[in-house]
Amino acid sequence: MGIDYFELDVRNSKEVEGFADYVVSKHGKIDFWINNAGIQIAPSLAEDVKIDKLHNLFEINFFGAFYGCQAAIRQMKKQGSGVIINVNSTAGLEGKPNISAYSSSKFALKGLTQSIRKELEGSEIKMLGIHPGGMQTEIYKEKYPDDFSEYMTVDYATEKVMANLKQDAPELDLVIKRPTV
Repeated sequence: MGIDYFELDVRNSKEVEGFADYVVSKHGKIDFWINNAGIQIAPSLAEDVKIDKLHNLFEINFFGAFYGCQAAIRQMKKQGSGVIINVNSTAGLEGKPNISAYSSSKFALKGLTQSIRKELEGSEIKMLGIHPGGMQTEIYKEKYPDDFSEYMTVDYATEKVMANLKQDAPELDLVIKRPTV
């Protein structure tokens, strides 16, 4: 079948909706929708966070996922099934110093995921949350952590997600911790 891609700005709800329409026009339905767009800003104390960076962080980490959920739910309700996955972070499970902005955006995403899950109870649409710990990605490009080489690889996290999805009853909120040596 090959690979297809569609570049869009998740901060723009019309672009996200357009992506959903594109997928449906090309494939007839949406089986899986994964909200994975996310950014991090350089670690700092809450009082030092630049307001414009804070707004952009929430626009991508929270609102982008919200728009994605809306688009996916609308289509999945029409087709009667589907799986939505919000890729979160362990930072959305407990507060952490110097990443209050990022952690707050991920707590908001956790609330969104849990609320939508309750809204979809009784339907054939599943709402899952994935909470990986530190991963070796470009999200840290403003400032890489000193222990970045110890962070998990994307492949490691992907294997855990795929194993979870293959279960008869996948964990609704999968926490993925770094492998220990």
